[in-house]
Amino acid sequence: MNESHNKETLFRDYLKSHPAAAREYAKVRQRHPQEEQFVHSSIEKAKELERRFGTIQIGTDRLVIVNPKPSDLDALHKLMSDPDVMRYVGRGPRDRDEVNEGLQRSVAHYQKYGYSMGLVYEKETGNWIGHAGLRHLGFDDTQPEIDVGYALFKEYWGWGYATELAQACIDWGFHQLPVDYLIAIVFPNNLASRRVLEKVGMRYVKNIQYNDNEVAYYRIDRGNTKNESL
Repeated sequence: MNESHNKETLFRDYLKSHPAAAREYAKVRQRHPQEEQFVHSSIEKAKELERRFGTIQIGTDRLVIVNPKPSDLDALHKLMSDPDVMRYVGRGPRDRDEVNEGLQRSVAHYQKYGYSMGLVYEKETGNWIGHAGLRHLGFDDTQPEIDVGYALFKEYWGWGYATELAQACIDWGFHQLPVDYLIAIVFPNNLASRRVLEKVGMRYVKNIQYNDNEVAYYRIDRGNTKNESL
């Protein structure tokens, strides 16, 4: 094996094991298909993001979703005990034990499947703004449906972040997972989230019962996304 081929193999292996770097590389190659010198700058950018935020699961132009870890408990408790954030989520604000139970399930889901719900940060400021990601609905992997979810602090509502996160999760899901469709559930009177889901191409199917609540069930099929390459 010659040296150039070996370097190429190592580079491809690096991209496979570093999704954030792979995304930055793809963006650069799309803009500059003949300019290999841009590749290394994209990789360095991805490395810098991971130095700042930890292992990144999904990234957008403005945001990163990092993989869940047990040390997220304090942050998640702050988020999930906030009445504004939890107004349309499950049973409402959660105590520390409830948050810890959910976090353990999220970490276990990530360890088993390589994706889950994670904390969300602004790239530019480093501010932590909420959490988002994908999971088996209710972390129940005895059923096949993969749920797109997000929750943001109130001061970050209205910035387009929810739409950005939902679209990124959908794109990632159809690129990385062997699924034909993705779902999301929201309280029927959560009109803002319903608009977000419809904006990213999800369609309302019906109301269902979920954890003793009536929720609106949304779905998007592979091939019906705004990203036609999926």
